[in-house]
Amino acid sequence: MTSKAPYYIKFKPSKKDYIFFVIAFLIIGILSYLLYKDIYATYVVEEEPIGKIVFKKRTALRKLQTQNLWELLQNEYPVYNGDSIKTEEFSEAVLKLKDGTEIALNENSFIVINFTKEETKIDFNYGSLETKTAETNVKVKTGDSEIDLKSAEAKITNTKESVNIQLQQGKAEFIKEGKKEEIKKDEVLIAQKTEDKIVKTKMKLNLIKPLEDERFFTTTKDKVIEFEYQGDPEINYELWVSMNSMFRPTLIKIPIKRIAQIQLKPGTYYWKIVEKNQDHTLFPYRKFVVFQKEKPQLFTPKNLEIFKTKTELNINFSWSKLELAKGYELLIDTNPNFTNPKRISTFVNNVNVPIDVQTQTYYWKVIALGVLEELTETSDVQSFQIQELEKFKPAKLISPLNEYFLHTKTKNYVFKWWVDSPNKQTIQIAKDSKFNEILFEQSNITVSTFDVKREFPTGTYYWRIINEDKIPSDVGTFFVIETPRLTLSFPRNNELFLFEDAKEIPLKWSYELREVEFIVSLAKEPNFQKPLLTNKTLKEEFLVPSNLLNSEGEYFWRVDIRKLNTNDVLDTQSSKFFMYFLPKPTRIIIPKNNETFNLLSVNQISIQWERAKHVDYYEYELLKAGTPILKNRTNQNQVVLTNLEDFGIGVYDFRVKGVRKIQERIIPTNEVGVRFVLEYQIQSKPEFLTPERIVIE
Repeated sequence: MTSKAPYYIKFKPSKKDYIFFVIAFLIIGILSYLLYKDIYATYVVEEEPIGKIVFKKRTALRKLQTQNLWELLQNEYPVYNGDSIKTEEFSEAVLKLKDGTEIALNENSFIVINFTKEETKIDFNYGSLETKTAETNVKVKTGDSEIDLKSAEAKITNTKESVNIQLQQGKAEFIKEGKKEEIKKDEVLIAQKTEDKIVKTKMKLNLIKPLEDERFFTTTKDKVIEFEYQGDPEINYELWVSMNSMFRPTLIKIPIKRIAQIQLKPGTYYWKIVEKNQDHTLFPYRKFVVFQKEKPQLFTPKNLEIFKTKTELNINFSWSKLELAKGYELLIDTNPNFTNPKRISTFVNNVNVPIDVQTQTYYWKVIALGVLEELTETSDVQSFQIQELEKFKPAKLISPLNEYFLHTKTKNYVFKWWVDSPNKQTIQIAKDSKFNEILFEQSNITVSTFDVKREFPTGTYYWRIINEDKIPSDVGTFFVIETPRLTLSFPRNNELFLFEDAKEIPLKWSYELREVEFIVSLAKEPNFQKPLLTNKTLKEEFLVPSNLLNSEGEYFWRVDIRKLNTNDVLDTQSSKFFMYFLPKPTRIIIPKNNETFNLLSVNQISIQWERAKHVDYYEYELLKAGTPILKNRTNQNQVVLTNLEDFGIGVYDFRVKGVRKIQERIIPTNEVGVRFVLEYQIQSKPEFLTPERIVIE
C-alpha cells in the first residue's frame, strides 16, 4: 500500500481577522453568561427555609416560586415559602415546617406551600396528604373549598369527584361558598364536587393493628403483617389493602373476622375495614410501610485487589446506592477491627481518597446512614493491598493491533493498553517502527485509553506507550486504507423467483477486508423496522430458510459490515428480490369427455372449468378434427359456444390453460382438454301411415 503525502495550508491572519475573533469571543461570552444566569439564578434562594424534607421515597420534585424547572428532592433538602412540591407514582415525601407542622404527601400528589407566622396555607391541587398541625392553624385549599385545621391530625384526599377528610385528632372546619361544616374527632366528611353534596359520618370501627404510620422492617423479600379491628360481630366486614389512599386499584379484598395475617413485599400500604356492599369511602384508612433493610454492596476497589505504584495513589471507593440513605460514612484502616480508622462522610456513593505509598494491607467498609435509625446498615469488610515499586513495568498494548481503519470514515482513533500500576504515560504514533518520524505525541496520560481525534492519510502506522520511567512498550501496528466496496452479487436487484423453483434463497456478497463480521437482515419493508431475520455471520453468504419465504411480493435484504468485536459499521448495502407462486393447472368440470350433443335439440354448449390459484387469465382453443377453428382468452372460468349449427357435425376438442403474468414474464400452466361430438340425431324411427288396401283402377 502506498501512502499519500499530507498537504499543509498556512494561514496568516490579518488585523481585521484578530478584531473579528475578539468581538466574536466577547459575544459568545456574554450570551453564555446570560444563559447561565437564566438557568441557574433561579436556584439561588436568599430567604430562610421554612422547613425541610425529613423523609423521601422514590421520586419527589420541587419547583421554587421564582423557578420554571422542577428539581429532584433529596432527604434533608430545605423547603422555602412558595415552593411547589409533587410526588410521582409509588413515591412519597414528608415535610416538617419550622412551627412543627408535618405534611406527608402520598403518591401522585401536588401542593403549593405559603407560610406565615400566623398560619400555614396549602394549595392542594390533587392527590392525598396527611397533616399533623402544631399550635398554628393550617388551611388547606382544594379548588373552591377550604379546610381549616386547628391542632389537628387529618387525612385529606382530593380527586376530581370529591374531597374526603378523615379527622383523627383536634378540630376542623370545611368551608365552601361561605357555608361551614364542623368536623369532630373520629369523623369522616365527604364533599361531592359535582352534586354539591356533603356526607358526614362517625367512624364505627376501632382499627387496632397495624398502628397509624407503623413501620415494619425486614431483611427478606416479604413480611407477614397482622391486621386486627374491633367491630360488630354480626356485621360482615372486608379487609381492603391498596398501595394508594384512594384504593384504586385494591390489591386485597377479603372477608375478615377480627384478625387476618397477610404476607406483603416491601412498600407503602393503605388498609381499611369496610362493611360489605357499603360505600367504602365512608370508612377510615390507615397507612403503614414495610422497609427492606439493605447494606451497601462494595464495588471498588475489588476485594484483595493489589495496587502497585511508586507515588501517592488516589483510589476510587464506590458502593451501591441505597434509596433510603441520607448519607454514607467510609472507614479505611490498616487494622481489620478498625481500631483507628480514617472516616470520610459523603452524600454520594463514591469518593476518591489519597492513600500513602507503603507496602501494606488496607481494610474498608461503608456505613449507610438511613433516613430512619433502623435503616442504618454496615457493609461487609473488604481489603486491598499497596505494593511500592522501584520501577514501573512497561505497558501492554491492547488495541489497535494490526487493525484496518477506513480513511474516509475514521476521524477518531481509540488506543487502549494495560498497565500494572497507575503512572504518567506518553503515547507516540509514527510512520516508522523506529519512531524516527513521530506524527503524534501526548504525555502525562494517567488512564489506559486515549482518543486521537485527527485524520491520517492512507498508510501503515506504528504506536507505543512510554511509562514514567521512560520504559517503552512493544510496538503496535495499524493500517489506514481506502474504503473497499461491498458488492451484493446474488440475487440481482429485482430478481424474480418462483416458489417451486427456489424453496430457499442463497444471499451472496463480497468484501475485500478480513477481520470483519456481516449482519444479514431480511424484511418485507424497505426500512427494515420489522425484520424477518437478523443474523451474524463471518461468511460471505447466507441461506434464507424456506419458512420465512411464505408470502408473495417484495423481499428486501441488507448486509451491514462491522469490525470484529466493535460496533463500527464499515459499510451497508441493500437490495431486493421477488417471490411468486406458479399458477396452478385447472380441471374441466363440464361437459363430460366424449359427450355427444344433438344439433336438432341443442344450439349452444357451456364449457366450465375450476378456478385455479395464482392465474391472471385463461387461454383456450377449439379444434375440429385436429384443426383449430377458435382461439381466445378470458378472465372467466367458462366459455359458451353458440350457433352450433354453424360448426357442423363432427368431433371437437376444447383445450384451456391458465396464464400468469409476473412483471414482463408470461407463465402458462399445462393444458387440459375435453372432447365432444356434434351430430344430428332422429329421436324415433319414422312411422308410415298407409291404407291396408290400395285399389288401382
